[in-house]
Amino acid sequence: MLTRVETPSGDESWTSPRGTLTIRHPAPGVVLFVEKGFLVGDFAAHIKAHSDRALEESPDITLFVDAYELEGYDPEIRNAGSAFLKEHGHKVVAQHMLVRSRLTKMGLSVVSLMFGGLIKGHHDRNSFDGELAGSIRSARSKSGITAAVGG
Repeated sequence: MLTRVETPSGDESWTSPRGTLTIRHPAPGVVLFVEKGFLVGDFAAHIKAHSDRALEESPDITLFVDAYELEGYDPEIRNAGSAFLKEHGHKVVAQHMLVRSRLTKMGLSVVSLMFGGLIKGHHDRNSFDGELAGSIRSARSKSGITAAVGG
């Protein structure tokens, strides 16, 4: 069972006894998922709902998954993400994933081949944050939102 947690910034955050998922939409078509601990299958519905929401906001989307503090996840998490990319991959610019190890990053490169290179692995926070900042700027400029608006 998941519990919704209110955040001061207005992000959506869900928690279980084993993990936490925080979701941000910093610009139209840009979604950041911050995953910590162990994600049980119940989190998959929230990941899909917010990915779908991004598609409603923009014709092309960029997903960011900060999994640096992720210890593991139920198969439903991976299956839901794969199903989303199979169905909507032509609308996804990239899915950037911040992971703790270089080995995991290499594994993501292999998985990325299945999705036409959509998944970009990062083991360095600066590289991940730089891509996120660039995607936010690009999305805001396309939609006419200035950098002074939102976080």
